[in-house]
Amino acid sequence: MTNIMESLQAEFPFEQLGWKVTNTFESQGRFFAYVAPFVDARAIQDRFDEVFGIDNWQVSYEKWGEKATKCTISVFLNERWISKEDGSEESDYSSVKGGFSNSLKRAAVLWGVGRYLV
Repeated sequence: MTNIMESLQAEFPFEQLGWKVTNTFESQGRFFAYVAPFVDARAIQDRFDEVFGIDNWQVSYEKWGEKATKCTISVFLNERWISKEDGSEESDYSSVKGGFSNSLKRAAVLWGVGRYLV
């Protein structure tokens, strides 16, 4: 189990990180921005493929409230399926796709994937 958790929690290569602006401000006539790193959904899917193989994990989505999506990530471990889930509202930039991607990222964090980025 320790090796699995270490593999899931491994840092992503710098090249796989994206950056999003979280806040902007002006000070003394200069503009500044705070940015936060993130990984995209494909990198998360690749991580689960690498750790569990393509047939020992699965993901499902369901509508959650008015404008949110719940993602469940299940892995086959120790002869049984174990699931963890989290949700996200639709995003401002891509409502439906953003809700799916963000809920996947949040559910993956419960497994340790990308947790160091939060």
